[in-house]
Amino acid sequence: MPTPFRHPFLDLARERVVILDGGMGTSLHKYKPTDKDWGYAPNGKHLMNLSDALVYTHPEWIKDIHRGFFAAGCDGVETNTFNASQIVLDDFGMGEKLVEINRLNIKLAKEAAAEFATPDRPRFVIGSIGPGTKMPSIIDPAIWIDFDSLAEAYRTQIRVMIEERVDAILIETCFDLLQAKCVAVTAIEEMKRAGVRLPLMVQLTIIDANQKMLPGTDVPAALVALEPLDEIDVIGMNCGVGPDLMLDSVRHLSRHCGKLLSVLPNAGLPETRGDETYFPMTPTDVAEWLDRFVSEFGVNIIGGCCGTNKDHLAEVAKRIHGKKPTPRTPKYLPMVSSLLAGQELLTDPRPLLVGERTNTNGSKKFKQLLEKDDWHGLVEMAREQERE
Repeated sequence: MPTPFRHPFLDLARERVVILDGGMGTSLHKYKPTDKDWGYAPNGKHLMNLSDALVYTHPEWIKDIHRGFFAAGCDGVETNTFNASQIVLDDFGMGEKLVEINRLNIKLAKEAAAEFATPDRPRFVIGSIGPGTKMPSIIDPAIWIDFDSLAEAYRTQIRVMIEERVDAILIETCFDLLQAKCVAVTAIEEMKRAGVRLPLMVQLTIIDANQKMLPGTDVPAALVALEPLDEIDVIGMNCGVGPDLMLDSVRHLSRHCGKLLSVLPNAGLPETRGDETYFPMTPTDVAEWLDRFVSEFGVNIIGGCCGTNKDHLAEVAKRIHGKKPTPRTPKYLPMVSSLLAGQELLTDPRPLLVGERTNTNGSKKFKQLLEKDDWHGLVEMAREQERE
């Protein structure tokens, strides 16, 4: 087991639960942005739902959202850079603005953090990297991308985050295990190239009650693929579903993951009410679930995703701030995994192996030895089978 990487953000998460923010998109839509608010790309394409680009038209919205989460009691906020990778920005005609969009959004988060940080209670800025729109695991020409091209699409965003010294890099909302692994490896490569080590978090996303990621991967398989990367400091879950449907996967991570754990769920499964999307879980509901994850499963870092706002996080902070995660003694499982599932290498009881060579129908050599009454040779064949 490698020596744990020491960093103020990770040290705090080992000492007490760290509370991150809620949904940036959810919070921005409270302002009911119009076409004018979203703005247009240089090529004239409308930027609706590219929240990252609101840094040009309404930076005050973004900064006020960060302030609201800090005032609610959050220890850290995520940068408004979820979509600010090359492929997504290219789709909107904003690819040439990638470096600037990332720098401006990181700057806003840092300014808000500085307003609330004290010597006794630091506040953190977490660099958010979303899943993008391409996946190496889905063989569909509309969304498939090869591993190397995907890595290149994230390098510049990661480099900016390293240069701006975010307190941690968060690869979040990972629907595709290969995408998660690709971006994590790319982040590790870029940190080594820069001679900088930052905390690295990876959060998986399941899409329904079946506890599966989009290609059908289960969380045990994902853990097998990601945990050997020593530079990943935190493995967790976010988005997709509410905390209730994350329960079995969080339990598995608690029992078998040797890294710090994070959980940032949605406020339940979304519902449609009229023309609006509604998330049913109240602040109390979310706080109760996250308290359970900290108390029962030793989760170190908590927060919210879609449907959660500063009211949800205020209730979370009121209930959980200062609490120590329950100590865990994770059990390592020798496993291998495919894209879909993991397979344990040790079984109990062990399988019974039958020596199929020791019969006249299954082995020509055995038949010949039997015809010669060569009992020594027959016994030696059986012993050879036993040794194998």
